[in-house]
Parts: sequence; structure tokens; C-alpha cells
Amino acid sequence: MVAAAPALLLGGLQAGLSYGQARAANQGVRRSMASAQNAATVESQQIDQSASIEQKKRLNEANQLAGHIRVATAANGTGFGGTYQALQQQAAYDEAINAYITETNRNNAQKRLGSELESQFVSLGNRQVNSTLAAITGGLRGASTGLTLYGNAKAAEI
Repeated sequence: MVAAAPALLLGGLQAGLSYGQARAANQGVRRSMASAQNAATVESQQIDQSASIEQKKRLNEANQLAGHIRVATAANGTGFGGTYQALQQQAAYDEAINAYITETNRNNAQKRLGSELESQFVSLGNRQVNSTLAAITGGLRGASTGLTLYGNAKAAEI
């Protein structure tokens, strides 16, 4: 049993060190995941805000165009029909198309962001270490080193 003492001691030390290193690595991975999630949340909000601003800009442009058409109609004395009705319909159609494009772009940006975040999580998850397995492996490695040292010391005595 005396021969196994150095091996057990080194094995225990190495197991503890390996376990600590694995836990530290896993904590780093979890912090990186949380940071990535926070960054994605902020970017998602920015995407939504940008789309909302773009939709408001397009709506303002459509309203300005409709106002110009109303002024031109009133100045002409033609009322709301005839020549300018086609322009108003086109302005309304353009507004709807622009809103659709903005919303599609927003959805695509959100999907891209989700895909990037998922990919980042997978990559970070692959860096996680099973701390129990690391401790066992470290313990065996330390015990092996201890036995080798003991064997070499015994061989040197002879």
C-alpha cells in the first residue's frame, strides 16, 4: 500500500486540477453564451426599430405624395376622380409594396440573427467539458505518473 500512496496522491491532485480546469472552462463557455444571447437581443431590437423607422418613412412619403395629389386636384378643380385617381391608387399600391418589402427584410434579418446565434451556441457547446470525466481522466493520468515515478525510484535503488 505504501507503493500506491504517491500514485494515489498524484492521481488525486491531478483529478482535482482537471476538475477545476473543466469547471472554469465551462463557466467561460456559459459566460460567452450569455454574452452572445445579450448581443443577439440588442441586435434584434435594433432590427425591429430600424424596420419600424423605415415603415414610418415610407408612410410619410406616401402621405406627402397623396397630399401633393390632393393639392393638384384641388388646383385643377377636377375633384377626386378622373386623372388623379390612378395616381392615388398607384401611391397606395407603392406604399403597400414598400411595407411588405420592409417587413420581409426585417423577418429575414431576424432569421439570420437566430441562425447565427444558434451556430454560435453549437460552437460554444462543443467547447464544454464533462468535468466528471475530466476529473477521472486526470486522476488516472496522475496515478499513472505516480506509479511511473515510483517504479523509476525502485529501479534506481537496485
